[in-house]
Amino acid sequence: MTHCDEIRRDPLRSKQFGEMVHTLRVYVSVEDLPEPRALLHIFGRMVINSFTVTDIELNPIGVGIYLGPSEIDHSCQPNVVTTFLGQVLQQRITADICSNNYSDAYVSYVDLLATTSERRKQLKEQYYFDCDCAVCLDDAMDALKSSTKCGNAFCTNPIIKNESGFVPCKACGFSNFDQSYYRLLQMAEEITDATLITISGMENSSAPNILDEK
Repeated sequence: MTHCDEIRRDPLRSKQFGEMVHTLRVYVSVEDLPEPRALLHIFGRMVINSFTVTDIELNPIGVGIYLGPSEIDHSCQPNVVTTFLGQVLQQRITADICSNNYSDAYVSYVDLLATTSERRKQLKEQYYFDCDCAVCLDDAMDALKSSTKCGNAFCTNPIIKNESGFVPCKACGFSNFDQSYYRLLQMAEEITDATLITISGMENSSAPNILDEK
């Protein structure tokens, strides 16, 4: 699907399409260019069906279109995972599939660690559809992604956070969410962020760009 109608209504994608056409007209003669409607279909296939090419550490290094794999639909509970060996796309089955039909295979178009609202937002903005899979409808699983450890040192139950704040522990009843509790959470977040930045810096300095290799 090219989603031409959605792209026309999308200010960002419409702007990108206009810039692409302008650039093409600079380097390609008008006689050799497809008509605007055909160009829009090509653009739609590029932005909807493309894959982000990654290195072995999952750092993005490019974008490619792979016709066969682009037939596989999205699920927030996929049974196929996509990896890359250089520019070669590889897909591996992670759960039993009871047929050889593409319609029974699913990959995830988005980060599965994201919350339901974040995943749905990205899917709507980038792929123009609403996801109502079992994972998106599982409020309990979604709540766990933003949970914290119980403040009771002897309890392993997670503390759930909603719009109003933290919910008392359902296992031990802990509810002492004072300033020290929030300070510990802030420290944990800062340490995590600093570690991720350090790891990112190490990856960027040591991982070669395979597309630059001769």
